[in-house]
Amino acid sequence: MASRASATKKPATKKPAPKKPPSKKAAPAKKPAPAKKPAKKPAPAKKAPAPAAKAPAPAAWQDVLDTLGGNPGITRKGMFGADGLGLAGKYFAMTWKGALVAKLPRDRVDALVAAGHGVHFDPGMGRPMREWIQVAPGAYDWVALSEEALAFVGSLR
Repeated sequence: MASRASATKKPATKKPAPKKPPSKKAAPAKKPAPAKKPAKKPAPAKKAPAPAAKAPAPAAWQDVLDTLGGNPGITRKGMFGADGLGLAGKYFAMTWKGALVAKLPRDRVDALVAAGHGVHFDPGMGRPMREWIQVAPGAYDWVALSEEALAFVGSLR
């Protein structure tokens, strides 16, 4: 007869392996973190390009200012970054890059350009202005042209 003990005996279960104590070996050294770069300063706001150096105003421009500057209604302001004269808010003459620029009727500007006294004024946009002439010092009488420009602008009011 079979023994009772063997009949009631439960099958053996595996015991989990005992945990090993942590080893005393040094862990592999980690690579040091790369050195931090100093924080960058924020880029300064972009500035507008520096204006081109202004050519000194020729003596002929001072003659224009002396002749017309004291007239009632004439104002002196900047235009295209240049020293200019206006009448009731409308500019009629200025000095730009050492030359006189004056507002005249289109046919008069064309005649002066054809005679070689100046060129159509182009403020740098690639499109010459039809009613503005640019005259180099000594190429024509600046005071006479400025007076003519004043009369023209005065007639437009």
